[in-house]
Amino acid sequence: MILFAIFCLVSFIQIFYYLLIFKNLKKCNSPGDPAYSSPVSVVVCAKNEENNLKVLLPALIAQKYTHFELVLVNDHSQDDSLKFMLGFQSAQEKNGNQIKIKIIDLQEPESSGKKNALTKGILNASNENILLTDADCVPASDGWLKGMTAKLTEEKTISLGYGGYNKISGSFLNKLIRYETMLTALQYFSYAKMGKTLHGCREEISPIKKVFF
Repeated sequence: MILFAIFCLVSFIQIFYYLLIFKNLKKCNSPGDPAYSSPVSVVVCAKNEENNLKVLLPALIAQKYTHFELVLVNDHSQDDSLKFMLGFQSAQEKNGNQIKIKIIDLQEPESSGKKNALTKGILNASNENILLTDADCVPASDGWLKGMTAKLTEEKTISLGYGGYNKISGSFLNKLIRYETMLTALQYFSYAKMGKTLHGCREEISPIKKVFF
């Protein structure tokens, strides 16, 4: 009886928790043309991410958005991440691409750590609206930037995105990873709807900056 009572209690807690999470979520339609299309600074911090940058940066440049810039932060990389950033920047300038690319090279030991790298990137951004993404991520389409900004208004100044993992056929571990990632996303989306923060948060680094993820 004691074990059954414990089982019932644990089950009730789990059911209550998931009901609390899911009740704050609803299906969203695919974004159309964004009502809020102010200039955006996309900040990417990279530490030993040369191979990932070769995939990410062309995908960011290909985004269909009116006006944005890239702010690339080299966070004490020991590979050729900085070299690739500089080469990519030079190639875009030669091709006449109007998208501005800023590169910040951090080498001093006291400036280590991703939080510091993000802070440097945000403070060096030219635009009020900041979009943060990781170097090992890839936009789902050339409309990703438009989708991330589509729901922003003067009142709604924070947007959270979902970063999933690619499916690997026949991999049970990949299924577990994708499930855990989806569950985590449901949690931080729901907590955000409740006015709380789990994985997504904004720090008032600068009074004129709005940060979204």
